[in-house]
Formats: sequence, structure tokens, C-alpha cells
Amino acid sequence: MARYLDYIVVGVLFVLFVGRVFWFPIALFVVSGNSMLPSYRSGDIVLGVAVYLSGYSVGDVVVWYATFTHGVIHRVYNVTDGYVVTKGDNNPLPDPPVPKGFVRYRVVVLVPRELWISVAIALAIFYLYRRRRDIVYMLRYSGAGGLGVATAVFAVFMVIDIVTLFAIAIQWFSYRTVLVTPSVELRGIDVVNGSIAYIDYNIDNAIPIGVTSCLVNISSYVYRCPYSYISGHIAVVAIPREIYRDAYRVSNSTIARISIALNISFDKGWVYGVYSYVVNWRPLDIYVENRSLAIYNPNHIPFNITDMRIVYMDIDSFGRPYILDTLYIGNKSIEPLTKIVIEPVEKGRYCYIQFTYSYKFSDKGYVYESRRIDFG
Repeated sequence: MARYLDYIVVGVLFVLFVGRVFWFPIALFVVSGNSMLPSYRSGDIVLGVAVYLSGYSVGDVVVWYATFTHGVIHRVYNVTDGYVVTKGDNNPLPDPPVPKGFVRYRVVVLVPRELWISVAIALAIFYLYRRRRDIVYMLRYSGAGGLGVATAVFAVFMVIDIVTLFAIAIQWFSYRTVLVTPSVELRGIDVVNGSIAYIDYNIDNAIPIGVTSCLVNISSYVYRCPYSYISGHIAVVAIPREIYRDAYRVSNSTIARISIALNISFDKGWVYGVYSYVVNWRPLDIYVENRSLAIYNPNHIPFNITDMRIVYMDIDSFGRPYILDTLYIGNKSIEPLTKIVIEPVEKGRYCYIQFTYSYKFSDKGYVYESRRIDFG
């Protein structure tokens, strides 16, 4: 029985050592330091399963290695673009990003230090008790060969030291570590159809995590963005349509400046920026095409047309024009960035399409339009 116990002890030490050297599918690690408090304490033992078997995701506790012998037991904070960001539960900030290939194991079992130390002491006492006769005999009759006992004790402690060295996962630093400064700079902003803003950044040594706040405002009017997110180096912001109604109301000129206040979190901190873009208020674009009248609204708010009518004209035998008929269409609304087409029936020689619409920047506050369409 004692012989088998020897084999068990040696086997456990062997697994602890070789599992780390050859990246066995399962390995044991001893926690060192306080970065994972209160979940993991210094001296706790964890069982890790190789990530090529178990995989991992945000929130899992993993073991990653910066060198062959030194590693880190931390929780996955973010995974993006071939890099992994981890963070100790007790640390104020995440770790620098490391390549995904550094991550070796996912922690699946925690053995508290009180448990395994108690078991280890009990096994040691049991082992010494079962081998007490052999130990007494060795001490009594070693004589000049007593050096053999010292050598054996030294060897045992050497094995324990080596196993501990390879089992402990500690925070790794090196004199070769180069501290780099994260940088986030605005490259440009592009607003498409007044509804989506694309804010482009130059990002160095930082990993974007998400948009934490997004507001759009002009003057005292403030709106939350319907949605916002960051993908790679571009932040995408949805612009609420209501902001243009208020912008038109408070504008004193044909130019309005709308601001986007954006807060983006990164693995190393956050960036807050206020970005502005210009909106031009223009009158309706009106033109004749193919015996019809096209009316285009180039603005980000709807325009209302009132008192629209079609006046059909003809020419009498003396060459004098006269009104043949009048068709009252009434009021119409043209949505932002859209076009409507008025197609009169061919009646008489020609017709006039007449209407009025409000435009606060005209001399009278409204615009009267009358366009002629010839029927041939």
C-alpha cells in the first residue's frame, strides 16, 4: 500500500509539472496575488481546461501566458480583432490586450485553499505514519550515509519548488515591457440623408468597447439618439428627425449647426467628444420635365404646399389667351428629401400650376410659385 501511495504522490507532482510544460488538456494552477478578490484568493487551486476543448467568452476566467513560465488568471473583459482584454475582479482597470493565442486554459473548478491544504496535511501525516518504520530505520542505520537522507529531503523540496513555480499563475511584468499611449483622434464626420451620422476615428493602442451615451442638440433642444454603436473605428449614430423641426424653428439664417455629444468607452478609458455638422435651409426645387411639374424638397423637414391649382389656358381666334378651366388641387405635404410630380391633363394650349408654401427666410415669409407647361 505504501508503494502505491508513493506512486500517487509522484504522479500528482508529475501532472502538476508536466501539465504546464506540454499543455495537457487539463492542468492545475495555484492562484497568487489579490487581483481576483473576492472570487479567487491567493493560495486557491483552480482546474483549467484547454481552450481548444472548452472555448471561452466574455465573463469566463482564463489563464493566459506572456512567457513560458509566467501567466495570469483573470476574467475575460472583451474579445475583438484577434486580441483578448482581461481584467482582475479587484483591479480598477483592464489589462493591456494580448493576442488570442496567449490564452491557454479556461478555469472550470475552484478548490479553496482551506480545503486542499487540509487534505494535503492529512495525506502527509498519513504518509509519514505508514512509512514510519522505514523512516526510523533510515535515520538509525544511515550512519555515514546520512547524507543520503539530506539529499532525499533536498530533492523533495526541489521538486516542490519546481512544481510551485510552474503551477502558480502570477501577473507578469518584464523589463522589456513597452508602455504605449492610447490615442483616439477624429478623422471626419459624414451625415447621410440627415438620418445617420458616421463618425470616423484614428484609433491607436486602444480597443473600443461601446457607446455609453449619445445626445443630439441644437440650442436648448436635446434628444437622445434612437440608437448608436461603434464598429471598428467608426461610430454610427442615428439622428432623431425631431431635431430638424426644432432647428428650423430656432434658426435665424439659412444655416443651422447641430451637435452630437458622444461618449465612447475603450479598454483603457473613455473618450467624450462633441461633433457638429451644418444643415442648410433651402427653398423648394421646382422645375418642368416632360409636360409635368416636379417639386423637390431638399430639406430635412416636410414642407406644406397650399392652394395648389392648375389653370388651363387657350387662345381665341384673335390670338388672345383666356382661361379655359381651373382645377383646384388644394394642399399637399412634401416629405424631407422627396419629390412629387404634378401631371396635368392636356387641355387647351398650355396651363399654369400655381401654389404657395411657407419659407421663413424669404422676404415675405412665404413663396408664391407659378409655372407654365406647354402642351405643344
